[in-house]
Amino acid sequence: MQIQLSYLDPSTQASLRPRLEPPVAIGSSFTTMPNILEGNRVSRITLKHPQIDPYHLLLVEVAGQLHCRAQGATAGIRLNGALISQGIVQSGDRLQVGPCEILVTFAPEAATSGADPEVLDPFRAVPFVDVAQPTPTPPRPTPSPTQTPQEGCDRRVGFLLPRRCGRPSPVGCPYCHNGQLQDDPFFRYSERSLHPDYGNYRAGYWGSGTYNGDDVDFTEADAASLETLGVDFEQDMGAS
Repeated sequence: MQIQLSYLDPSTQASLRPRLEPPVAIGSSFTTMPNILEGNRVSRITLKHPQIDPYHLLLVEVAGQLHCRAQGATAGIRLNGALISQGIVQSGDRLQVGPCEILVTFAPEAATSGADPEVLDPFRAVPFVDVAQPTPTPPRPTPSPTQTPQEGCDRRVGFLLPRRCGRPSPVGCPYCHNGQLQDDPFFRYSERSLHPDYGNYRAGYWGSGTYNGDDVDFTEADAASLETLGVDFEQDMGAS
């Protein structure tokens, strides 16, 4: 079973649509969530917000069904608006985790031999069928509000100096891989969208203690953070 989770990151408001295999853990602390569960590798999604527990919920496959289970002592989960501690999730259901709403979509089953494969457009939450064309030129996906032939993909790529992707099609893209995040540990450490708080020195974030201890080693990531947080930085430094 493969699922796609579509949501806005509560810290950055970036639109994310990872495609993963259960089990999937969701919480505010990456290290608190398990990385192995009953011998299976766990995909961990970190959502930074005071209303989200360090290990908030777990999505796991049981007998071909996707089950949602609350994990934190203060965890509150809403499934299509109803407060639950556990339940079965169907394709198209919406999970409410703190202020973050997550749309759950099941990936299509593997196509039978000889049939055209069904693929998932990483820029939309619905699957489409890749219809064979009389020419070898691959079909272009239908443009969406976040992807147009004129503007291209608006996803931010890169780690220290993130930039706009700008590709007109996800086919052959080395970053999205047709919507699938790689299991390579290097990719997970180097993908900037998986670490939205890197370089943030505001109170409550990872760099606050280092900043207050006068042991600051600014990097390009810090500079990128200060592009959007310049006012906060000037106030912290006592600038007039």
